[in-house]
Amino acid sequence: MNIVLKLPDTIEDKIQSYPTVHALVKYYKKIIEDKNAEIEDEIEHEVLNFHFISNKKTVEILNLLPFNAYYHEFEEEDFKSVFTIHRALVNSKLEACDLFISFTQSLVDATIGKNLKALERVSFSSGKNNFFLSHKVNLLAGRKKSEQFFELLRPLLEDQFPEQIPNVCSKEMKEYYLDWRENPYVMINLEVKDGVILDYYQELFDLSEHTNFVLMARDMDDEVYAEEMRKYIETLNTKNTYKIFDSKSLIDFSKAVSYAWTFITENHQLYQVAAYCGSHIHHLFQENLYSQYGNDYFYADVRQFNLSEDQFKGADGIQYNKVFDEVIEFINQKQAENQE
Repeated sequence: MNIVLKLPDTIEDKIQSYPTVHALVKYYKKIIEDKNAEIEDEIEHEVLNFHFISNKKTVEILNLLPFNAYYHEFEEEDFKSVFTIHRALVNSKLEACDLFISFTQSLVDATIGKNLKALERVSFSSGKNNFFLSHKVNLLAGRKKSEQFFELLRPLLEDQFPEQIPNVCSKEMKEYYLDWRENPYVMINLEVKDGVILDYYQELFDLSEHTNFVLMARDMDDEVYAEEMRKYIETLNTKNTYKIFDSKSLIDFSKAVSYAWTFITENHQLYQVAAYCGSHIHHLFQENLYSQYGNDYFYADVRQFNLSEDQFKGADGIQYNKVFDEVIEFINQKQAENQE
């Protein structure tokens, strides 16, 4: 049995689709296992293959999934029209499939199932898309992305459709820092504007002592990253130790954040990835996207700070010190536990 999924394009949407992907894999694995249990000759056993189609830009994040599948990365230009996607599919290693699901409302994506001669083709009901679908699912307006995606399973699971969306987590990540037990750390993504690291976190470092910090700046240009990070660290409180997270790979980031005491960030994408990894997170934000994106179905422990709320506003701007009071308390508690 071949199942092909066209996953969402952005990192955030991909992460939000993972509870659905987990449930789908579990459901069809059980079906195939039950079928094969009734067939004595193993040669005649049915094989289940999952194929995930992704744009090349965000295909890396599929490596967090805790099960085997074939990943097919397509260029952005391949999704420009029904003609470009047809040509890309002909040149790919994808063959006819039994089930195709598109997690987008794109007409181009919907035609993939037709091109692959899928027996069942599932996606959101949307204008011309319906012509290419065997199962049309209404998009739940005003609901979180994870809940919208999960509805794609309803026509397939029918009476076995779960009452609740399951909590899921990434595969177990290997350590990025092998000394994480001996030298536990707090990981921070520093904010950057016009190529300059903003000094939001200076007070946090000044109030900390004997803390190991792993620092990164996701939005810093690669060419100047190492030098700018080094210069920034030279200005920080010497009572702490600092490491530069030296990779732009989201898989490496996942390895590092999975073993951190906590991860502090205002970056929405990094928050989503860390949440799927089950990390402890202090998430700071000014634009509240929790109505669409959250950590409802991940095992992450998230402390949210909506910096747009009045309690964080002052005459001279955002009062980050009110966030850092809680962060310092958390770090002190972790240090005390580590010394017991």
